[in-house]
Amino acid sequence: MVSWSQIPPEIKRHVVQKLDFMSRISLKNTSHLDRQIVESTKLYIPRARFGYKDGKSLVVIYTGIEKFLRLEMEKCGNGVVIQKSENSYDHSKFARKFMPSIDTFSLGLFVLKSLLIDINIEVIEWDLPEESEEGMVERIVKFLSPARFQVKEMACLWNSTESFQSFCFQIVVWEHLKSIRRIGVFPTSGSLQPIFIHEDESEFNGRPCYKTSITMSYLAELFGMAFDFSFHHQNPICANYRLKNGTTPEKEKFQRKEEDDTVTRCYASECGTWEHKMLKENEDRLKQRLDSQKCGTSWLCENHADPFDYWYHHNFPLRLAQEPDWNAVICIGSDFLLGLDDLFDPMIKAAEEAEEKRLENVILDTSTSSWGFRRLDEGEVQRIPHVMGHKSDDVKKTGGSKAGKPKGDLNGLNMRDIMKCLEEVGIVEDIQWNSEDSEENSGDGEDPDVLKVSKDSEDSKNPEEFIAYSESSKQSLLQKFQLFSFIFLTPIVVSFVFYFVSQLISFCL
Repeated sequence: MVSWSQIPPEIKRHVVQKLDFMSRISLKNTSHLDRQIVESTKLYIPRARFGYKDGKSLVVIYTGIEKFLRLEMEKCGNGVVIQKSENSYDHSKFARKFMPSIDTFSLGLFVLKSLLIDINIEVIEWDLPEESEEGMVERIVKFLSPARFQVKEMACLWNSTESFQSFCFQIVVWEHLKSIRRIGVFPTSGSLQPIFIHEDESEFNGRPCYKTSITMSYLAELFGMAFDFSFHHQNPICANYRLKNGTTPEKEKFQRKEEDDTVTRCYASECGTWEHKMLKENEDRLKQRLDSQKCGTSWLCENHADPFDYWYHHNFPLRLAQEPDWNAVICIGSDFLLGLDDLFDPMIKAAEEAEEKRLENVILDTSTSSWGFRRLDEGEVQRIPHVMGHKSDDVKKTGGSKAGKPKGDLNGLNMRDIMKCLEEVGIVEDIQWNSEDSEENSGDGEDPDVLKVSKDSEDSKNPEEFIAYSESSKQSLLQKFQLFSFIFLTPIVVSFVFYFVSQLISFCL
């Protein structure tokens, strides 16, 4: 039977193209050649999210419509609980693992970097509230440096830190970046279907920056005032609004309106209407791009929008019910839409009802869970042993060599500890550490309260099998060394003896 290592690279590429995201990540860590094969095949990641607040980190990777991998890391007592789920927000279906105390912010960034740093991504969305701890942006840049994401759009939520634009410049491959966006949804009673988008367009280092607000209702007078307010106070290059299923009063496909030093270009189709207001001096350079839009209602239109973008943005309001701790995309309070905070509670209730109806039609298949995301059986708990800087009581008492290793800080750890921890969490493939590393950590005692309660082939190893494997490896190396010595040293010894004998005979004669 042919083994994987004997299969030609061309055939391996066809196999890799059939693998899901986590299977590719696992295969990349097996060998240098497999890494090259995985990286040479196309992989589409439409969106990823990273969030941090109140000591909790969130990493979500979307692989398609209703398909995502979600990891949430939260401090719990003296440790950290890691909750993993696939295609579900139901807490009863989460796989949970525990590990000793560590900085959840650094752990979340390390997971994000490990999984996505070499992959082309459409959008990365950041949830970094303004009230986040001081220096958070600087910590992100320092932690990720010198690696950079290959992403087309960087997005942040409406209330995120104001330094987001400069932050983008430092962590992405700038040539790949096409746009920067700040996005939010304003509370609306009744419907949860977005029908109106208002956005201001500016520029940062040659890249368009959009400030996008979404609502589920439309009042012409109210949003007309908002349109004018944003244009004259935010000073955008272009102010845009997009309305689903709307038409101009004259039912014309195009209108051009002039007012003082501004011009508004109005478009209409069976999908809706969209308008762009700009200074007259900017019209010439924007005209060609605006006229080329087949449908300017963006992802409001189901017929012309990318299917994933349409699904994702229309599910923004449901985040109130699906992820109540991560709903900063819903804007509370604004400069020009006052009095909408009272609509927040009714919107939550409507979102919860809509989510219940959605779940009635969803059948979650857990039989084919991605690698590292298998849910444990009922009552099972996975505990991760002491790694990543956590030292045993014996080392503390004796003042061992590890006493100075910082606890809960990834920057103070060696790669062996980090990879070992992520292996246990199910992020990277299980790795056989060499005997030197094993001896280095042999002094770490294991407390009885952190033993693995559940053991399976995916997440654990039999220590006796590992020891037997190490002994057999040593014997094999010894035999190889003996064979090497016999083959290469024997001719040298024979030659020396022959030379010595010949010289002795010559001397005697």
